[in-house]
Amino acid sequence: MSLRPDASRTGGMILQAFLYGLYVVSVFQALSTLLRDHSKPPCRWKRRSDIQWLTLSVCVLLWANGTLNVCLGLVRTLRVDRIFEEEELAGWLNLIRGTNCSLQILLADGILIYRAWVVTSRTLRFIVLPLFLWAAGLASCIVGLIFQARSNLLAPSRNLTIMYDAWTVFWTVTVALSIYCTSLIAYMVWRVDRVASSSRVGRSHLFSVVVITIESGLLYTITSIFACVSTVTKSDSIFTTTAADIIMIGIAFNLIIISAGHRREAEQDKSQPGGVMVTTIRFEYPDHPRGHRDLEMEQMTGQPPLYEKNEGLQSTSRRI
Repeated sequence: MSLRPDASRTGGMILQAFLYGLYVVSVFQALSTLLRDHSKPPCRWKRRSDIQWLTLSVCVLLWANGTLNVCLGLVRTLRVDRIFEEEELAGWLNLIRGTNCSLQILLADGILIYRAWVVTSRTLRFIVLPLFLWAAGLASCIVGLIFQARSNLLAPSRNLTIMYDAWTVFWTVTVALSIYCTSLIAYMVWRVDRVASSSRVGRSHLFSVVVITIESGLLYTITSIFACVSTVTKSDSIFTTTAADIIMIGIAFNLIIISAGHRREAEQDKSQPGGVMVTTIRFEYPDHPRGHRDLEMEQMTGQPPLYEKNEGLQSTSRRI
């Protein structure tokens, strides 16, 4: 027995409100990591030149967009008893929320592709497929929104069928892109870690990078799969699954930033007298105007690398 549309929307709103509370906590922790220097007590604000503005901008944009989606969902839920009297208003609210959700996903997928590009030494051939998938997702999103604006969600029609088909393509592409990029990032970091393992004692921090990447990717991928299944089956649970997905995107993004910050603090503690320095891998760009470009997780998380001063391997340069 399926739930009524109004019950599904209300349930989705409750779930989204709960997840949003967790999201707000992760946002403030991520902002603290990006804007504050925790390496030495007392904690101070970072200099403008030390702030990773791209990561900070994406973090704020995801938060603002997610907050707008929650507000729109709340308005839609409070007016659900007037759906038949204000059908046009309800349709526009659904359309705006669909646009809002699409922007959140496209932005998250874009930064995921960027991370994959950075980790693969800016090699274009590795991101041709993700770029194609992203473009396909954008096209299907536009088609879905156009036919959603033309259709009545409560009355079966040809426009409604095309809308569901377009959103099915969109969610399928999103899942495929997430799996591909997450696997690629994890594999490339693991590959560099394996190359440097012969010159290292103990487990490298790059292993934790792989774990963080996989964990955040799984959060995003699993919620996207649920949304995709709900769309394919044309179930009213789509209101619940999409509400969860748009918030989980931001949480997964912030988890990488927070985990990288905690890892760096641990490395700083180990670098104190009596501690053990941690090897940092450096990816080399011979043709880059700046010479070496420290990738590691700096471009991905906003955390600069910490270099060791041990004898032996100080940094490993490798083109991948």
